[in-house]
Amino acid sequence: MDLQNLGGILNHFGQDDAWQQQRLFQTLVQQWHLLVGDSVAQHTRPTGIHLDVLQVAASTPVWAQNLSFERRRILLKIQQLPQLRSLQLKDIHFSTAQWHTQALDPNQRLDTNQQQTLWQQHPSRLPQVDSALLPTGLSFEQWQMRRQQQNQTLPPCPRCQCPTPQGELQRWSVCAFCATQRWQAEKISNELKER
Repeated sequence: MDLQNLGGILNHFGQDDAWQQQRLFQTLVQQWHLLVGDSVAQHTRPTGIHLDVLQVAASTPVWAQNLSFERRRILLKIQQLPQLRSLQLKDIHFSTAQWHTQALDPNQRLDTNQQQTLWQQHPSRLPQVDSALLPTGLSFEQWQMRRQQQNQTLPPCPRCQCPTPQGELQRWSVCAFCATQRWQAEKISNELKER
């Protein structure tokens, strides 16, 4: 058996197409914030290349959808970077599938009293419902039926028609879910306009 020196083996791996692709992908990951901007980079992360399509994880479906409209512009930017010119990409696919949020630093967590205070002031809180929803001695079916009855007394969201706490309607004029969707769409639109 003929033993080769380490330099020869590494040189052989360095010329391998798979290693070249991996090296180019790592460069792309390092340059991602320059390609899309810091604010977009906080909500996205390249995860790999499959069949010449760059896979990018997005923090929310709204980010994924809005950035899919910008994928041609981003591809052009990738192709303009000298260190990434040999990376042959056909398209970019944005998805929330591989997005994992990181836990807060334990020093940043709210203590129980702070959490309770925030919940008491939250517009989604239904004070008359909270104690009634505690499933003490109730079967799941009984709890579910009670919850459905309580939802029937809530006014509908003007946008999605879902039962909505009055505090949400007073604060945002829609339910919290619809308000969040609107804010995310506005934020992404504003950030893309800045580019």
